[in-house]
Amino acid sequence: MTDKYNKVIAGGKWDGMMLDKHIGYRMWSMPNENTLPQVAKPSGKTGTTVSETAIMAHDYTRRTATDDARWVFLPGLGRGKGNMGIEPVTAKSRPLGDGATLEYDINFSQSGKQKLALGILPTNDVNPARGLRIGVRVDDGEMQTIDARQGYVDTFNEYTNENIARSKVLKPLPRPASDIYLSGSRQRMRSEIFDNLRWLSIDFDIPTAGNHTVKVVMIDPEIVVEKLVVNPDNEHPSYHGKE
Repeated sequence: MTDKYNKVIAGGKWDGMMLDKHIGYRMWSMPNENTLPQVAKPSGKTGTTVSETAIMAHDYTRRTATDDARWVFLPGLGRGKGNMGIEPVTAKSRPLGDGATLEYDINFSQSGKQKLALGILPTNDVNPARGLRIGVRVDDGEMQTIDARQGYVDTFNEYTNENIARSKVLKPLPRPASDIYLSGSRQRMRSEIFDNLRWLSIDFDIPTAGNHTVKVVMIDPEIVVEKLVVNPDNEHPSYHGKE
């Protein structure tokens, strides 16, 4: 494609215009060479029992609404067909776990400790007094709350210990979800810039192997969800959960 642009289009009038390196950016400056993201080799497994199951948020099995909020499809956002967000964005927060849900029926090949990674669109800490939260529960089990500021980059050093001590609303940032490798590399990357995605992660227990329902529960309305990855395989880094 580069050669065609330089040599063929307009008879070579712009020869050399596209010689800059353009694959493998991990910083603001141009890389020394084009480098494809590191990806995992296909496991040969099929269905939802693979070690790493990636699900687009809009491919839900069911969804529920409350009297004042519901999950809606937002076309054109993110890297796929679209994302799922709350309508209206001014809905009241639901910290008790009774918010609108996105439900995904998944077949787990084994019981025990599992990990879920949620890919959300980047957002600022829009309401520090209450935070930015989203919930996850399995079947009808207890809801776990995720602080959606995981991975938030404090570019302007707003969340220093001194500022937090003086402020009546600022809360310490959570530790980043740095133990998952969903950007094609084991090197921690600012995925919000390069991938337009922030990864959140949570651990949960599956009591028995087989079919279960993972529920993503609205707590605060400003979060937009793009993808879920069940049990990301950290032995084989992948790009956004794709082999």
